[in-house]
Amino acid sequence: MKHKHIISIGLILAGIGLFCLCSALFVLGALGNFLVVNEPLQPADAVVVLSGGELDRLEKAVNIIKAEKARYLILTETQETTESGWKTADYLASEAHQRGIPVPQIVITRKVATNTQEEAIATLDILKERGWNTLIVVTDPYHTRRSQLIFQQVLSKEPVEFIVVSSKEPRLNAWLWYLDRDSRNSVVRELISLLAFLGKK
Repeated sequence: MKHKHIISIGLILAGIGLFCLCSALFVLGALGNFLVVNEPLQPADAVVVLSGGELDRLEKAVNIIKAEKARYLILTETQETTESGWKTADYLASEAHQRGIPVPQIVITRKVATNTQEEAIATLDILKERGWNTLIVVTDPYHTRRSQLIFQQVLSKEPVEFIVVSSKEPRLNAWLWYLDRDSRNSVVRELISLLAFLGKK
């Protein structure tokens, strides 16, 4: 009788442990999934490529223009340079031109941006200057949610509509980000940055 009682307690504890584990994994997965925004493409005046990452963001933007979902490409001026000494924005402009985007359709912001909020402000200046009121924002998957919130804040008083699209699919399904080292780094970094942004609001 005592033996059966011990087994019952063991099964209950195992069940509780399994429930806690599943709950923790669900919460982790939900956090990763929350960070990824990929809105349906709609025609826009321009597509802006946020700085950072590899060429995935530029490739996505070029494909959007070739699909005639946007006409102009906006690149943000930053303090970054390539290994060969090029300004990153100039390098990306050259790469975009090599991929078939005419030079007159490539615009580099005048303001130098050091973070996403400054990129949004610099982009807004271009939109005002050109009289554009629709925009597509391209960035890496786990950077999309924070970018969306930042652009909403910067453009909130402007007659501008925008959507945010991911430059590519996450390395793993966003619900399973914790199984991949690069995804873990991206998600943790974004969660910290998102909390810092929300703390300033």
